[in-house]
Amino acid sequence: MSKLIRVSTVKKNTYDCTLLSAIERFSIELGWYSRLTPSQVRDGFFCMPGAFSTLYEVLTTVSKLLAPFTPFIADDVYRRLCGESVHLQNYPKSDASLLDLQLEQEMANVLAVVELGRSIRNGEGIKVKQPLKEMVISVAGAVENYKQYNDIIQDELNIKACIWTHDFSSYETIHYKLNFKTAGAAFGPHVHKVKDYVMQLSEAEKNTLQLKGEIEIVLDNQKSTLLRAHVVKESVVKDHYVLAEENGCRVLLDTHLTDDLLQEGQIRELIRTIQDTRKKWQLPVEQDISISISADAETKKIIQQYMALLKASVLLHDILFGKCNQVKM
Repeated sequence: MSKLIRVSTVKKNTYDCTLLSAIERFSIELGWYSRLTPSQVRDGFFCMPGAFSTLYEVLTTVSKLLAPFTPFIADDVYRRLCGESVHLQNYPKSDASLLDLQLEQEMANVLAVVELGRSIRNGEGIKVKQPLKEMVISVAGAVENYKQYNDIIQDELNIKACIWTHDFSSYETIHYKLNFKTAGAAFGPHVHKVKDYVMQLSEAEKNTLQLKGEIEIVLDNQKSTLLRAHVVKESVVKDHYVLAEENGCRVLLDTHLTDDLLQEGQIRELIRTIQDTRKKWQLPVEQDISISISADAETKKIIQQYMALLKASVLLHDILFGKCNQVKM
């Protein structure tokens, strides 16, 4: 937030309307934050006042930032929140003590990982409701710093485990070929020797080239630098894994569906159906419900196995098995 205020102040003072693009990107991250802090309700009271306080602070501040550029929308939002005009407020000031550049970079990488995971799911036609076993992840920086974000990624992508590593050698085989279009100008008459060198790269050199973007090579007793742009990479991954990468982030998603994963996917579809029915009947979000289900013995066993998940997800009081004509709420 403080970084956005600082950027917005500079752009406002120079009449730079690209400020709106920065706010748009921030709004996307805000929507992500809202999904990550679901509003749980018990006995008519919201259990996460801190999340609502943060959301209120962010919305009012963004309204002030937008006021000079979208005066009517900003004023409408601010009046709904505060009951007075945004144009009577001071423009926000950035607090440098609140800036955390490392945290911002880490969260940017986590968001990139989530987007890559979603792209794999979409490409493979696997719904988010269907749980998957694991994702192997590589990002710039120490992997130890990212393990604290496992819960976020697992919740967003509905996966059971995150494996952080810079070494994908256990999951993929990489082959490099020289890109003559870019390497020709860089190496001139030595380009064919570079081609032979690239064909014999060791696994350690391949990893360094992948992570750092360059390696040092020696040709005819002369040192040269081979860049990632000088080669074309071909990657072959293990069965059931799908690779996606962008801007230094690489992910391998295990798309193999076991019987247990398929069963849990069916339960999550049941949860979605129950939630849709609650919304259709306009039931209060804090109201516990009981449902009746007509099911065969095998389906009943599966539902009972996931009873804890059902109760936690839909405020479920009890499930009655037998013949039924309607859902009881």
